[in-house]
Amino acid sequence: MRRNQIYRNTRFLLEFAALAALCMWGLRQSPGQIRFLWAIGLPLVAGGLWLSLRAQDYRKTATGRVPGIVRLGLELVLLGFAIWTVFDLGATALGWAFALAVVLHYVLSYDRVLGLLRS
Repeated sequence: MRRNQIYRNTRFLLEFAALAALCMWGLRQSPGQIRFLWAIGLPLVAGGLWLSLRAQDYRKTATGRVPGIVRLGLELVLLGFAIWTVFDLGATALGWAFALAVVLHYVLSYDRVLGLLRS
């Protein structure tokens, strides 16, 4: 398997874990039935942003094309918020593991980060 494919799969798993964290956090935000709106709505909004806003040099089709630095910033904000939600849920060890995985991913895929910063 090529290195880029491994990083792409890792990024997908990190994004999926972030959406799961947002869903769990949403379930704890309100008593009653409204919590299901949080649990479904928050991951839908985050996932929609991830899917619709692609970097300008991205080859696949997307709803909106943004500069690479905007895409990178969006990723970092959404992943950072997801990490915070894990800590807010009280899963400190899992939060640190998630944060470490995100940092390692961005360090190891430095060529993608540099490409996003250049575009």
